Amino acid sequence: MSWQAAKNYYQCLQIGHLLNQLTILSTTFQAHLQGKATCRHLWLCLIAFLLEGHLEQNPFDTLAQHRFQIRLR
Repeated sequence: MSWQAAKNYYQCLQIGHLLNQLTILSTTFQAHLQGKATCRHLWLCLIAFLLEGHLEQNPFDTLAQHRFQIRLR
């Protein structure tokens, strides 16, 4: 096993964990957890959207023009 590959894998694991924590602690994500949805279900929905969803460029242009803030609890 390559030592460099192991270090790369560990860094990717840390980045994934960081993204997971930022998502779970965001107020928007917490609002979705108020019903019967679980974290696992929401992650599966997100993955399905990323694989099959279609995004238009216009909403991203609009978001880029305005300031916004990501709030954590």
